[in-house]
Amino acid sequence: NNAGELNAHAVSNDTPPAQNDTSAPVLESAVYNRELGTVVLTYNEALNASSHPKPSDYSVDGGKAISVNSVDVSGKSVVLILNDSIDAGADVGVNYTPPAVSLLKDLAGNSASALSSQVVIPWSATGDMVKPELQKTEFNPHTNVLTLTYSEILNPQSEPTGYGFQLERTDNGRTESAYDVYFDGDQVIARYNVPVDYFSDKSIVFYYFTYGSFPPFLEDMSGNQADFVWGGEISIIGSVTVNMDVGSDLFF
Repeated sequence: NNAGELNAHAVSNDTPPAQNDTSAPVLESAVYNRELGTVVLTYNEALNASSHPKPSDYSVDGGKAISVNSVDVSGKSVVLILNDSIDAGADVGVNYTPPAVSLLKDLAGNSASALSSQVVIPWSATGDMVKPELQKTEFNPHTNVLTLTYSEILNPQSEPTGYGFQLERTDNGRTESAYDVYFDGDQVIARYNVPVDYFSDKSIVFYYFTYGSFPPFLEDMSGNQADFVWGGEISIIGSVTVNMDVGSDLFF
């Protein structure tokens, strides 16, 4: 049987009306890779790759002012290729000044907000962003060897100089720098060229720093830097460090 003819027959539409996107894209993460010289900004939604900010619209603070060589917009991310390397140990921030044209936008045309010294965290291929923690400090006055035990394996390529590992006698203020420093797994071994028992029965404190806060820095295998130790009190023979003043903001 054939269906009858319908003339101007009313129908219902249960499809909800389209919602207009009026929300600006929100920055969710900012990560830098010191080896690759990149900063990656990831937003909460897809970005319009045809609306492309210029390199001059961005700048990076990484121990110094760093300009941007190129900008790539792909998916939810903005990749900045830097003109210079980020200083080891530096706090990193990124700045974005929206231009008059070619604003960073989402697919609906909403513009991303400006960024001012937005904190940028280091990237790690292993996902490890935890710095190594000093767990135990032992000094043997009979061999003049200081052993520092950390919470994880250390990067042997990041061995600081012996000058950065000092012992100080609190009775006369005399300091002694290590003449030899090497890593052994999760330990730092520092040797001192002083008379045997020079530190026996003396109160001493321990320092780890880098001269002028320049590298090399003590790091784990993912590049996370250990805190400096400034005036940490230690016992002389095989005892655990106490009353340690730890901070990564020491400068000379």
